[in-house]
Amino acid sequence: MMEHARKGGVVSCAPTTVRPGACPSMRRATIAGLAMLAGAAALASGQVFTDVTGVNGVESHHSFPRERYGGMTGGGAVADFNGDGWLDLMVLVGGGEPDKLFINNGDGTFTDQAASWGVALAHRGIGCAVGDYDRDGDVDMFITSLGTLDQPQRDGQHMLYRNNGDGTFTDVAVEAGVNLQNPGRADGWQPTFGDYDRDGDLDLFVTCYDRSISGNTLYANNGDGTFDEVTEACGLEIECAGFIPTFQDMNADGHHDLILVGDSGTSRFYLNNGYNVFIDQTAHAEDIDTANGMGLAIGDIDNDLDPDFYVTSIFWDALQGPGNVLLINQGDGSFQNQARAAGADDGGWGWGCAFADVDNDGHLDIVETNGFSGFSGEQAYLYMNTGESPLRFEERAVPSGMGHFDEGRGLITFDADNDMDLDLVIFTNDGPLSFYRNDTPGGNALRVSLDTSRRSILAPQGQHASVYIGFGDQVRMDTMDADVDHCTQGEMVSHFGLGDVSNVDWVRVAWSDGSFTTVSDVDVNTLLTIRASSHPGDYIDDGIINIFDVIAMLGDLDAGRLEADVNGD
Repeated sequence: MMEHARKGGVVSCAPTTVRPGACPSMRRATIAGLAMLAGAAALASGQVFTDVTGVNGVESHHSFPRERYGGMTGGGAVADFNGDGWLDLMVLVGGGEPDKLFINNGDGTFTDQAASWGVALAHRGIGCAVGDYDRDGDVDMFITSLGTLDQPQRDGQHMLYRNNGDGTFTDVAVEAGVNLQNPGRADGWQPTFGDYDRDGDLDLFVTCYDRSISGNTLYANNGDGTFDEVTEACGLEIECAGFIPTFQDMNADGHHDLILVGDSGTSRFYLNNGYNVFIDQTAHAEDIDTANGMGLAIGDIDNDLDPDFYVTSIFWDALQGPGNVLLINQGDGSFQNQARAAGADDGGWGWGCAFADVDNDGHLDIVETNGFSGFSGEQAYLYMNTGESPLRFEERAVPSGMGHFDEGRGLITFDADNDMDLDLVIFTNDGPLSFYRNDTPGGNALRVSLDTSRRSILAPQGQHASVYIGFGDQVRMDTMDADVDHCTQGEMVSHFGLGDVSNVDWVRVAWSDGSFTTVSDVDVNTLLTIRASSHPGDYIDDGIINIFDVIAMLGDLDAGRLEADVNGD
């Protein structure tokens, strides 16, 4: 690993190895060999994805009782729970069997260690969010639940798993004040962590499918391991059949707004007014209040340096709705639905989705799960971005090797094997999980992660920062968000597909406190970790602000290094 001082922190450049070699055990060697053979066959046939379910050690069958909400569940989350640089996978099994925690073996294969970590509970798990809520340097987990199967559905069963840093979790939801969301109602859907008040710790929003104004709930982090419920004070008492919440600065004013995806035309878009009160701006997001919102993806789909978003829905004439909604940021506070014109409106009975550059060509594609009563047996969808303007997509799921025909719910894209492309997990309702390894034959990439452990005013892992990269006359942008979707949360990494670009001229992080960090001359096919210094004025990142910071900055400025661009212009 190379490590060198840069403006605003230490930059770690760790080039990854494509397809790691020898494994420490015969079992893992056999698994890796089978996976490589499958990948070779896939490439020969022109496919992008190879189904490696079970072969890579990940195997799970979802089973949620056929009772209220049961047919809409299926999900999990990814994070590096043990801090070894490899992403792990949490799976909510639904109650028929205990949940599973697949720890990455360091080669893209996995071993279920849920029992030793203390999370092998059989319960009616629904949604999962991950984040370092206590700022102790490891990733914690919040899970919504309706309780174990030996009793009827009941309230007060949500879990906040604190990562103890020793390979175990402890449920502290009761002590933290977040186990009971909606007293008297067994409910709770997808949670999300986010720093809505910009104080550097992660707050918590939990959706509720029941349309009572006391259901969808915002908890403020007190910084001492406890939370206070602040829903009404923040203007968020909402009658919404809530599925997915996420905090994101959608109008570039430095404040984190709220997108709330809800069923039956109840999706909402709220702007943060700068005083942590949310103002309903749903009328400025075309068609989201008429869609049956199910899934959510956020990203710069048209490469114009602002965030757009996509809401999956039901494409069915009887409902007379718009189908999927692709909301393009107009730069004036409004969002225009271009799904139909772009060819991405009909996803059947859509659920989970993601923006992901699956072929590393520099253009975000759309992945979407599908299936429900009357739509069972339909395929999942892969809308490949053609790179044209205006936007146009071509559906290529089956030819690309993503032939999923079960009732998909949640969906996650992440780099499971550290080979610089995005793999895919689809969670099936009342059926088997599917794991697709990405074997795309070409396209360079750059992956960026953020470390804010030394600056307490910034959210953990740099959440809410914007990451920009420049090469030639091109600039790309990604927001470091929680990547929350239907019952799932994905990786906290910015992934940039680059096609045949062989070097990135610069990478710039716009931190949520208004400061910037710039790194120049970055190798491709690298995971780049940028660390925020203890203070924006600590140029050499030694924990002290003094004349030596000024001297170093002036030296970089005189040499024409982009690291000296302290105002991000």
